[in-house]
Amino acid sequence: MKKIFLAITLILLASCATHQVRPQSMMISDVEGEYDFDSTLAGDNKEKIIINSNDIEKLKGSIQKISMLSNEMFTVNYPLEKIELPSESFKTALENSLKQVGLFNEKTGIYVVQANIEQIDRMRFTSSTMINVAYRVVSSATGKTIFTSNIAGIRDQDVVINGEEYRLGELSLVEQAVNASIKGFIVKFIASQKNKS
Repeated sequence: MKKIFLAITLILLASCATHQVRPQSMMISDVEGEYDFDSTLAGDNKEKIIINSNDIEKLKGSIQKISMLSNEMFTVNYPLEKIELPSESFKTALENSLKQVGLFNEKTGIYVVQANIEQIDRMRFTSSTMINVAYRVVSSATGKTIFTSNIAGIRDQDVVINGEEYRLGELSLVEQAVNASIKGFIVKFIASQKNKS
């Protein structure tokens, strides 16, 4: 009876565990390549985007600042734990990703990226994680909007039976969903500026 009580207690303690995401795990390092994006909610139309080094070079150092429109702590509930995503961690991952790609320069940049996490959640009856972020790029001199888009990041994973592997896997799902949203934003921003002088 004591062993059963101990086992139940351990399961309950495990279900109360809370972990925060790691900004370095949500970063991207490269955006060159070919991408297909759903351009409708139904996913019927695909938008093909090709990004090369010349496209990136045109915007090198153009982002001066990241501004989060809210300073919240987002929580994703999984069967065995809660994963926390502070707005500040998202901002750090976005800024570091822009630096890694070469678009961020605090001194010479001319644009401000405004980001707002609108939703992050585990999709019902699945192990999928989804984040939806509204991105807006404005001129730091005039305040004029030059780019705006809502980018969703979704990541799936097979359920792992071993509890510890399951929890670590879920943590990486949140990080991967954020990574997908950040990459989607950077790719679409670069593509939107390709034909502008």
